[in-house]
Amino acid sequence: MYSDILKGLDPKPWIGAWQSGSFLTDVLSEARRPPDWYGCPPGLIPLTSDGSGPVYIGVWVRWFEEPRRHTYVMCSVENGHLLREIARTDEQFSVWLTLRAIAFEGAITDEIVTFCKETGPLSVSDIEAHARAFGDDPERLTDLPMFRDQRPNDIGPEAIATYGVLHPQHTDPARFRDACWFELSEEQQRIALDHPDAAPWLRRDAPVARLFDDYLSDGRQAEAWATLNSTGWSLPDARAAAERLAAATDRPGLALQLRAWIAFSQQTDMPERYGY
Repeated sequence: MYSDILKGLDPKPWIGAWQSGSFLTDVLSEARRPPDWYGCPPGLIPLTSDGSGPVYIGVWVRWFEEPRRHTYVMCSVENGHLLREIARTDEQFSVWLTLRAIAFEGAITDEIVTFCKETGPLSVSDIEAHARAFGDDPERLTDLPMFRDQRPNDIGPEAIATYGVLHPQHTDPARFRDACWFELSEEQQRIALDHPDAAPWLRRDAPVARLFDDYLSDGRQAEAWATLNSTGWSLPDARAAAERLAAATDRPGLALQLRAWIAFSQQTDMPERYGY
């Protein structure tokens, strides 16, 4: 469903193979099948899911940022679809997955060695040394140089790590002017509800369906996309809005993602009044 969108982001070939179940299926339960619907924001490209959370591991794309950027996240459904940025590059994502697999297995298996050799920027011995010292502790990943210059928000000492997917170029006050609700950390969300500089779709009790209509009618697709990825939607209204934006946009990848999300959201017996 999402494979064509993923290819359009031009990730390393192993990421598509991992999504389709070619790696780590004996170690990570979430890698054994396509993701299930537990409720998923339109802006998330789900790679795998784990129903015990429920959580998704996936890709978040900032379609209207120049240059376009994508990042790897965990999405906690029961925690308001909180995004935790786990990797900003394919190489970081490989190391994060490898350490997660070692932590789950309690040892370095042949499958993990194969995955590390075929995908990773670090040697098996380097990964093993880090795992023995720190496991998959996200606070200690900045001990690896590759996580320092482009530090994901969920990586590093707790004193500096923040959730969400926005980085310093999107901090006060700009972070409240163009961000989707789901791109903000919990603290940023709390502030935005009543912040005078917050975008209308972030404010408390925002009339998101009406705002979306106004933005799309004015050709302001970035604002329409941000509104669609903010809270206050029923699923039927969100699907209708997603289709309208898909029909209007000149970004083929975005149109594919929106229509994939519409199809994905219909794989549920959840009452239609439930949304996000």
